[in-house]
Amino acid sequence: MKRGMPEVLSDDEFAEMMQTFDSAGVWMDEQIQSRRAALSPDAVKHAAADSVRQGAVESCQTIGDHPSGRGKLR
Repeated sequence: MKRGMPEVLSDDEFAEMMQTFDSAGVWMDEQIQSRRAALSPDAVKHAAADSVRQGAVESCQTIGDHPSGRGKLR
C-alpha cells in the first residue's frame, strides 16, 4: 500500500462499517430527542421547581443543625 492511499475495504467490511454508522446515527438521534424533551418548557419548569424545593430542604437542615439550638425542626 502506498503512503497516503486509503486501504480498499472488502464488501463485508464495508457492510459492517455502514451498519455501525447507521447504529451510531440512531443512537445520536435518540440522544438529541431526549435532550430536546429535557429542555421542553414543562421539563425546565419542573426542574426549576425541584431545585427550589431541594434548596428549601437544605436550608431547613442547615437551620436545624445550628449550634445555638435555635430553629430546630420539630
